[in-house]
Amino acid sequence: MEQPSETVARQAKKGNKMNKAAPAAAEKCSKTDSTPQRPFAFLTRPIAKRLTEVVPTGDSCARADRCLSALQSMMEWLGPQWDVQPFGSFANGFGTFHSDLDVTCCHRGNKLDGDSQRIAASDLSNLILPMIRQHNSFSIVEEILGARVPILKLRFENVLDVDVSCHNAIPVNNTQLLRAYSRMDSRIKALGLAIKLWAKSGGVCDATKSNLSSYSFTLLVIYFLQVHPDSQLPTLPVDAFEDGGKHERDERVIAAMAGWHCSLSLAELVARFFAFYSGNQPNAFVWGDEVVAVRSGARTGVQHPSFYQLRGRHARRLHIQDPFQVQRNLHCVLGESEEEQLRTAFSDAWHDIQSNCVPLALRSADPRYQPSVTDAPVSPCSVKHDVPVVPTSASSADSWLQKGAAESWLQKGNLNKDLNIQENLLKHLVIQEKGRSFSNCSQAVGSSANSTKSGGTSRTTGSDDDSCNESCGESSASATLVTSSFVD
Repeated sequence: MEQPSETVARQAKKGNKMNKAAPAAAEKCSKTDSTPQRPFAFLTRPIAKRLTEVVPTGDSCARADRCLSALQSMMEWLGPQWDVQPFGSFANGFGTFHSDLDVTCCHRGNKLDGDSQRIAASDLSNLILPMIRQHNSFSIVEEILGARVPILKLRFENVLDVDVSCHNAIPVNNTQLLRAYSRMDSRIKALGLAIKLWAKSGGVCDATKSNLSSYSFTLLVIYFLQVHPDSQLPTLPVDAFEDGGKHERDERVIAAMAGWHCSLSLAELVARFFAFYSGNQPNAFVWGDEVVAVRSGARTGVQHPSFYQLRGRHARRLHIQDPFQVQRNLHCVLGESEEEQLRTAFSDAWHDIQSNCVPLALRSADPRYQPSVTDAPVSPCSVKHDVPVVPTSASSADSWLQKGAAESWLQKGNLNKDLNIQENLLKHLVIQEKGRSFSNCSQAVGSSANSTKSGGTSRTTGSDDDSCNESCGESSASATLVTSSFVD
């Protein structure tokens, strides 16, 4: 593990700069992607805008640093061998400003024997919890001491959700491995974030609802990059990130991180990702037989001897092997109907892209970046969407208005940034295309405007379960989001 001072300082001073790399990668591709010779150029701007919306702010990074520093100060009272390590999306390079902070308090060099769950629960309850109760910046949301991985759910400065575990070293190793991949190239970070946003917005990412966790989606992204013939991402040695390893200082890791050369743009990688997992293309992912194995980075069937320890390998299901706990199959949280929904979502996204349409779940939450009526027709995915979609044809406008979706959508705060833009779009749809009265929509816009002036913005609670806390690696923690495009 890294020294605490290095970890805290890096998250505070470099975190904001690192997290801006993903949207920068998307914007960097825009000039190249906009040429007629470059395929999938229509994806570039929407993805760039979507990533820009979730870049962690300087304030959020500074707040996380203050939280880590406060926790580290508490650990110093317990002795010099106690340490605080962040893990999950905040620390692995694939985080957003929605991400909560996952940390574990460890006693360095102490190998737990026997009932590790009982020891962790005891140390949380008897050593750490009393100090947190005395700290003015923390409030206790929930104590989950009976879980397989005991957790204290906290809120720091009434803003940042924090999950504190104890002696929970495995997700720290996972985090360091993913962070190394995210640092290899800005397109890796950007692709991972784009897919995570797509999955959450499409309702197929939330382990608490029998879907995959965002940690699993990150592994799907890395595995795709490793095995696809057009990307061939080098495989980092997992043992370099285990306890006692040199991590990114390992010579093998250094060589691999410097050795990736890929000419594809971010838009092309996004398109190939969906084509790969849709199962409808040559050399596509073999659902039910192939194992997503970031550890090996090779396409291998589930019957291969290297997967004999993998739980649930005989089922015709999606198989995702944890890079460090090789017996752990991350499909254990995935319900059967949710798995079918996920396969449909991949196929629908690829179908949309083939039709020169941006998948709905990849679009910006800001209505200023929604496609106008002059854009290519929209082919909606069949996955769940909690935010009604702005209609792009006369028939869809008619159905949209009849269902009362317009007023509901406007009142959810989606027009708070610019009322005039959406009002003009609605006028165009309803008056010019349909020839109907705009009185109902005008009332809806007026209602939204009044709500905006009075501060009545609707908010939705989502989760970023990227932290490997429970038996299958998912910690659900809430984050308050403006609009509903980032819901689980």
